Amino acid sequence: MRAILVKEFGDAEVMQVGEVGVPEPARDEILVRILAAGVGPWDVEQRRGGWSGPLPYIPGREFAGLVVGDTGADAGFGDGTPVYGWPGPGGCYAQYVTCDVERLAPIPAGLRVTDAAAVPVDTLTADQGITDILAVGSGDRVLITPGAGGPGHFAVQMARARGVDMPISNCVEGLVEGSLDVASAVGALLGRPQKGEE
Repeated sequence: MRAILVKEFGDAEVMQVGEVGVPEPARDEILVRILAAGVGPWDVEQRRGGWSGPLPYIPGREFAGLVVGDTGADAGFGDGTPVYGWPGPGGCYAQYVTCDVERLAPIPAGLRVTDAAAVPVDTLTADQGITDILAVGSGDRVLITPGAGGPGHFAVQMARARGVDMPISNCVEGLVEGSLDVASAVGALLGRPQKGEE
């Protein structure tokens, strides 16, 4: 299969297309044909020297694609089922990836594949904060900064789903075009910084 390989650390030019074998799924893993891969700041950080595994490696932490063959049958995923997920610290800039069944989910109807590929890391980050660390529940007040960012706009929605009446998002007007609209659209009550606090 074709994959993007990083053989040495550096800027974008160190990424090269190469040929590698199709990964074999281990127990509780599913083989997925990748249709889109998410790109995040963590990918840049790893490529510039933050990767702790051996070189070369295949970057990319999140993906959207289709289940291959019967590799997902035990988990209820048939051949061709659209899924998205996070297989770990790399491997998604390729034609195929294996992913633990616990780290993927069916793509919701109406969500484009390219959008789905950008969801897993941000939603996991938001879920860990709202659910695992803060254990947010009904009656709690939550300040989410910023409520229009990647993890932030998911955290606002998760807080609302857990019973927070109106999560508060601290957004700086004009910092990112449309950020106030995004935070408001996902259900945040907007808290605006006072003059000089920007």
